Amino acid sequence: MDHRQLFNSLESLRQELASPKLESLTEIDAEIHEKLGQVTGDIQKLLDQAGTVSREEVEPVHDTVRDLVLRVESDHPSLTSVLNRLASSLSNLGI
Repeated sequence: MDHRQLFNSLESLRQELASPKLESLTEIDAEIHEKLGQVTGDIQKLLDQAGTVSREEVEPVHDTVRDLVLRVESDHPSLTSVLNRLASSLSNLGI
């Protein structure tokens, strides 16, 4: 598992979520913002487990990230880029 790559991608997501660019999220985006917070926590849990992560634990997180990419890609390109890196990092876990 490439923890460093996943950790760096998670930190990029945290920075993006704290960015003033995302302050423009509308009420419609509240669900997306909530899912972003949830996926951040889920990825942190995967990192905390170190080498004991199973495919069954990674797949739902990966699926959520891919879903978020589809939902934000047209309105938030920089967030889409970060989410794509996260999805790639999750795919590269080698499980």
